[in-house]
Amino acid sequence: MVVANFLFDIVLFGALFLAAFADGAYPLTSGIASLVVVGIATYFAAQEWCDALLRRRVWSQEAISTAIALSALGFIYFWWRNQSDFALLILSIGLMMASLMVAIALIAAFGTALKSMDARPLFGLLLTIVGAYTLGVLGGVLVLFLGGASPLVAKFLVIGVGLFGWKIRQAVRPPHENIHATNQAVAQTSSASKSEWDLSLPATNGARWALIPRGGTLLDRFVPVLVLGALLFVVSRRVNSLEVWNPTPPAAADSSAQNAGEREPAAP
Repeated sequence: MVVANFLFDIVLFGALFLAAFADGAYPLTSGIASLVVVGIATYFAAQEWCDALLRRRVWSQEAISTAIALSALGFIYFWWRNQSDFALLILSIGLMMASLMVAIALIAAFGTALKSMDARPLFGLLLTIVGAYTLGVLGGVLVLFLGGASPLVAKFLVIGVGLFGWKIRQAVRPPHENIHATNQAVAQTSSASKSEWDLSLPATNGARWALIPRGGTLLDRFVPVLVLGALLFVVSRRVNSLEVWNPTPPAAADSSAQNAGEREPAAP
């Protein structure tokens, strides 16, 4: 569904705001709202990273891009926020499915390279993995921040500054028209000659079922928020500011401190 740019911005950044507010108001949810919103955004951002490579005739596969991005995000979240047996079971299943996608992509990339006697598919595979892994790590860090015990002001500041940065970039250097919003990809598929990597091209030439902005992509809008979240993470860890960056919910932190106090032997 194609929507206007301002409506897409309202949906994306509004969902981030609501998720951060919900997790701040109900810390016992362990940041599940932020996990869902950031996870969905990271999924589509990984698809668009694959699209960007394919439009430049670089070998890529959408399955490996999304699998690596979501696996990295999920691992960071479950490692820091939720270590229950059920959560670990879900994480194990997700990682096994992601490893299967990686194995399939490796076979496809090496097979294409050997068939065409060209190393470019291997280079494209490397770019796909690096980009998707970066998105997953930054997305996982953002989930910890938005769903953690940091002040709502800090969360809203990161999202607000990210939105402001996107609007400045949109005014100074307007983004290109989204290829999925104009059906150009489908037209190019029917009229243009097949690419040498045509096994991967359906990932970018197929129509998206989600909301599609008329200009730019979700990746354009989402990257500033990811970068700001990562910078705040690095700075707060260096200054040991647990008030700004604390991935442990207050209730869990209080219970841990209480249990530690019970186990500590009394002074004679």
